[in-house]
Amino acid sequence: MAKKINSTNPRPVPVAAKKKQETVAAPAPFIPDPAMPAWIYTFKFQAIVIALLSIILFANTFQHEYALDDTIVIAKNEYVYEGFAGIGSILTKDAFDSYYKQFNSSNQLAGGRYRPLSIISFAVEQQFLGPVPSGKKLDSVVAHAGEAGPQEAKFNKDMHVRHVFNVFWFALSMVILLYFLRYIVFKNPLMAFMAAILFVIHPIHTEVVANVKSRDEILSLMLICLTFIFAFKYHENKEKKGMLAAGLVCYFLAFLAKEYAVGLIILLPMAFYLFNNFSLSKSIMASLPYYAVMAAYMVIRLQIVASMSPDSTNDILNNPYALATDAEKLATQISTTLNYLKLLIYPNPLSADYSYNTIPYSDFSNIIVWLSLAVHFALIYGLFYFLKRRHVLSFAIAFYLVNLLLICNIIFNIGGTMGERLIYHSSVGFCIAIAWLLYKEWNW
Repeated sequence: MAKKINSTNPRPVPVAAKKKQETVAAPAPFIPDPAMPAWIYTFKFQAIVIALLSIILFANTFQHEYALDDTIVIAKNEYVYEGFAGIGSILTKDAFDSYYKQFNSSNQLAGGRYRPLSIISFAVEQQFLGPVPSGKKLDSVVAHAGEAGPQEAKFNKDMHVRHVFNVFWFALSMVILLYFLRYIVFKNPLMAFMAAILFVIHPIHTEVVANVKSRDEILSLMLICLTFIFAFKYHENKEKKGMLAAGLVCYFLAFLAKEYAVGLIILLPMAFYLFNNFSLSKSIMASLPYYAVMAAYMVIRLQIVASMSPDSTNDILNNPYALATDAEKLATQISTTLNYLKLLIYPNPLSADYSYNTIPYSDFSNIIVWLSLAVHFALIYGLFYFLKRRHVLSFAIAFYLVNLLLICNIIFNIGGTMGERLIYHSSVGFCIAIAWLLYKEWNW
């Protein structure tokens, strides 16, 4: 098949191909605005801006200490303190195994938590940071350095370093997100740049970057973007088998970061269909190697994660709907889902805590429940409407909804009502859509 090379987009664009009765028009090549300086379209310039913006916005976290689940995943995790020696245990146990053991307990969360990649990064950091002074176990709430002994002081000093690394990982992931947007999603480098900037500056992402434990979110999105990139590079030139191998490895690592990678069951073939002009059947066939990786991960996960402890079912801290009727539970889940979209549009007020009764139980007499249903059904309709036209907004809506489905509690019990960090992946779709709309309005 003949190909055209777009000078502002590194990915070759397939020319129109005729498949039986289906004819797909080649995307129109992007033409830079002659009034704009040429350097603004380059990846190098945009990447530098994105990296600097990421660091500047979150440099204030460098002197932060622990927060929220940092205690469970780092402070109370003996495997992290073992450094390199603890990696084997991290890979073969539930993420909260060490924490549970200290309380003679077992898995308290539905489905367990197998997310070893970020915890391995903490163990690697600890290897170079050095051991925490021996003594009593760290309390579940760690004292501030000025009020503590040498053990707590060392832990808090180490947390400063971990926050620096968190910002580094965020900046790197944002550069990779930019490349993903330029290379696959948009033909227009300025749209990609706008979407990446919107993502970096959005206040709802503060919890992810400022909470070291949420490095799993950062690594997950970064590896998902790399999976897309290598998958597309392989289909540019199938002689480059290394691209396929790299894509499969990144996909497996994305699962080890967090479970969002399962969303690529839908999003990867959809991307092939929309942006490579593959037929539906070819898109699915191209995705089969990645489905095999997912199956392998699921087998490993099932052997490692323990079943939920029976006494946790009615624990309001781990099951916020324990006191709700079935109707109240479903109504509250539906209405709460709209909160995410509201916070993406108007991020105020933001909160790190959405535990029991922060969002009161609702029922089907609440107009917000029906508004949420109407909004999300409209989004589903828009997804298929734009999909028929192979439009980028279809991918934006799908990226938002697929990742939202994983964390909205309706299908999977996430052990909490909601969390701003949980909309991190979905907000990529939101930023793609907003960037497209803003650019079109700008050039109306």
